[in-house]
Amino acid sequence: MPRDIIQYKGLDELSDAEREILNTLSSEYYDKIKGHFVKNITQMEIHLKTYDESGGKDKKRKFAIDVKVTAPTKKVFSSNKSADWDFARSLHKAFNDIENQIKKTLHTDESHPRPRHIRK
Repeated sequence: MPRDIIQYKGLDELSDAEREILNTLSSEYYDKIKGHFVKNITQMEIHLKTYDESGGKDKKRKFAIDVKVTAPTKKVFSSNKSADWDFARSLHKAFNDIENQIKKTLHTDESHPRPRHIRK
């Protein structure tokens, strides 16, 4: 996977463990999207934002993640901001949203089979 295709914004707000999770999940989803849905991704942008909970001993953070995938077939697929208190869960939500948008737009799933005379 070329490193220049995936761009991150807001990395300075993450801990080392969260960065490791981000690298692992973004690589896995990049491969999955490229293998099953869009063969020629030109850019994937992951925008991270954290919100601190005010007050209390245990400072919890809420993560808002926006993923954009650019491909020649359609200019940009953009997830709605997926927010959650769990970092990995919010990443999964954002990437699943991108996958669903690509499926819906490009009809890559089998719910809309081709007519018989077009099938190979």
